[in-house]
Amino acid sequence: RAAYRGFYGRQDILKNLVTYLTPTDKLGHLKSVLLHGIGGVGKTQTALAFAHTQPSPYDAVFWVRSETKESLQTSFTDIAVGLRLPDAHPNGQAEQNLLAFQAWLRAQEASKTGKTPHSFYQS
Repeated sequence: RAAYRGFYGRQDILKNLVTYLTPTDKLGHLKSVLLHGIGGVGKTQTALAFAHTQPSPYDAVFWVRSETKESLQTSFTDIAVGLRLPDAHPNGQAEQNLLAFQAWLRAQEASKTGKTPHSFYQS
């Protein structure tokens, strides 16, 4: 894909992201990466450049803010509601939204691997 418009540099970080996140087996085990640092150093732009420039073997990319416990809870609520998960609640119930999202992730992995998840929703 073409370069991400307006993004320059950080090629070493992008190369490391590609190396780490490229599936190495046919099962496509999920991997995650944490980009961290002080504000304004380019974490967001690096993540966006990766998402826009790499051919994606992934079905979905989720943006999770983790500055505070509340922003983390809000991110998972937004994801659960955005996916229209049956047990998602737009106002509050952050723990239930997180559980619904985790169950969805397990179900996605099960559909790709052919394995049945132990339980779609664990209460």
